[in-house]
Amino acid sequence: MNKLAKPFLWLHLKTGLLAKLFVPLALFSAVIIILVAVLAYQALFHEITLQYDQRARGAASLLSYEIAQEDLLNKPLLLTQDIQQLSSFYSDFYRISVFAPDGSSYHVIASSDPGHVGREAEQSDLGLMRTGQAFLQEVQEDGRHVLEIRYPIFSSLSQGGQPVAFLGAYTSLVERDYKLGSLVQWIVIISALAFLLLPALIYIILRVTTLTPLWGLVGAAKRVNAGDLHAQIPDSSPKEVPDKKIRFELPIVIRAFNAMIEQIRQDQQELHDLSIHDSLTGLFTRGHFDDVADGVRYNAIDTDQSFAIIMVAVMGMKEANTRSGHTAGDKVLRRAADFLKENATDGDQLFRWGGAEILLLTSSTGLKQVKQRVEGLKTALKEWNSKVQDPSARLSLCIGYADWESHENMESVLRAAGESMYKAKVSNSHE
Repeated sequence: MNKLAKPFLWLHLKTGLLAKLFVPLALFSAVIIILVAVLAYQALFHEITLQYDQRARGAASLLSYEIAQEDLLNKPLLLTQDIQQLSSFYSDFYRISVFAPDGSSYHVIASSDPGHVGREAEQSDLGLMRTGQAFLQEVQEDGRHVLEIRYPIFSSLSQGGQPVAFLGAYTSLVERDYKLGSLVQWIVIISALAFLLLPALIYIILRVTTLTPLWGLVGAAKRVNAGDLHAQIPDSSPKEVPDKKIRFELPIVIRAFNAMIEQIRQDQQELHDLSIHDSLTGLFTRGHFDDVADGVRYNAIDTDQSFAIIMVAVMGMKEANTRSGHTAGDKVLRRAADFLKENATDGDQLFRWGGAEILLLTSSTGLKQVKQRVEGLKTALKEWNSKVQDPSARLSLCIGYADWESHENMESVLRAAGESMYKAKVSNSHE
């Protein structure tokens, strides 16, 4: 693993591990929430039931006292009045009734709802009532969920510890409380289910916002380490937003990484440009010619499009160096390079070949065209020198040339162009 990718890979693994650990923790928490919701609902319902039971007990105690004092079981009218007073006092109960034994069954002898007077107790209740103990149960009455509380009524007339009657208290508030409790329970259960889905949502968010970009950083770092400086990571943050206003660190890291790679690429390009260009003249170096020579040759073979090499010797450099120092000779060479740049055509490439030699690589359709090009350069040089008033600043060039069509390889073309240039020097055929 390369050094550039290691920190990003470590961060990616740590984030992924946290995401994986969060899932079982979230599931465990959801189960706990559901259990707590069920227990809380049961405790709430038990507390409500206990409150109603205590109120019914109080009503039964008061009624027991009245019955003992005034023998109300034999006075239905007074008993009904007392029950109505109790009903107004215990407003939680929508109906209060008194059941009295009648042979083997119990009948309602008085009630806050006159329509229930005379009704017989349910067969399922008789066994419980005969035990003489209080009991409460959930029943359905007229389509409603009702809590029914039966409390024994004792008096001085009771024999054998048996109740003389039973008070029946009915509350419809249980329906409201039951629905409320159910609603609370469902809210908690739905919240727990939502919490179950939360890990998946968090993982998706982490994957989109963190894991995928981090893996992109790792991959990009590996590519950069392998030498690919075109590796870029998509940056979803708006470019006009400054780093200090971005709330998450990862977009800043991605932006910094991309900027770093862009800077490295620019630096590499600058270094490459420096390596293939001569610092004095700005022309390509001889080493760069070696890089492009094979491509030029293969292109000529594949397309039947020939090329030519024009070799130019800059005269007068040694004299300038002797007369005024190397700086003067450098100026002569730069002027020659500038002249050739001005007279270059599309597709031409100029290389500094030696100390005082410049190579011009140009396309060609044959030797005749190359000769015309050389004559054109000589004519252009005369015009150039005619505009220079200082005779010492005028250029003197010896030009040789060779065409690819009459040679077998690049070395042969270069040798022929060099020999042509030297012949021009020997015969003083220079402009």
